[in-house]
Amino acid sequence: MKKKLVCIVVLALALCSFVLAEEWRLGVMSEVEFLPYKSVKRDVTVYPMIHYDGNRFYIEGDEAGIYLLKNEDHQLSLGLGYDWQSFKPKDSRAWQLKQLNKRKSSIMANVDYTLITSYGALSTELSADILGRNKGMTLDIGYLAVIETDNITFIPNIGIVGYNSRYNNYYYGISANESYRSGLTQYKSKAGINPYAELSVVYQVAPQWEMSVTGRYEYLSKKVRNSPMVNKKESSLLKLGVLYQF
Repeated sequence: MKKKLVCIVVLALALCSFVLAEEWRLGVMSEVEFLPYKSVKRDVTVYPMIHYDGNRFYIEGDEAGIYLLKNEDHQLSLGLGYDWQSFKPKDSRAWQLKQLNKRKSSIMANVDYTLITSYGALSTELSADILGRNKGMTLDIGYLAVIETDNITFIPNIGIVGYNSRYNNYYYGISANESYRSGLTQYKSKAGINPYAELSVVYQVAPQWEMSVTGRYEYLSKKVRNSPMVNKKESSLLKLGVLYQF
């Protein structure tokens, strides 16, 4: 958890010295992730949140970057984001999974284009591992809407995310050596596409305080579900946050 915290803070602060912000939002976020791996407990993480959205730079929690284009209809950005995907053998209660190698989280370089319309926003984000851990790439295509009331904002988000074979195989594949140690069948995962649905609810508690809750459901592709490491058809997470606006 300490390593995750450090990565987030570094990503967030990397741009701070270059940004003269008029409006910041600072707070804390807790995340509960329900992993698809066999006999692995839910993963709970608490981390600081920094939000800033300027004309040239942005910091959005675990991602920070620059805008190449930003107007009322179009946004094109380059950024770095923390990818939380990981597997720790010690977290599994299954003896066979305890014999597997650890799969680490990584930092991804992102290129994101968003088309903003009166009916919502369409976005496409291409990401690539820059630490050489999973050595993979992902492509996220989604639709997001914002529904506002007096004090509550609803943000539904649906889409699909594609993971290439390197990404999937790093997190869900089983090598010959791992198969020998664990007795699990050797497995090489291929590329796959996961549909997802997400809903965020933001409550304005006071003029400068807001609370948020986000739920996400992602249906795993067959290439992931067939892995001997997995016994679920989906992964999901729940986030709870509190932010203060300066």
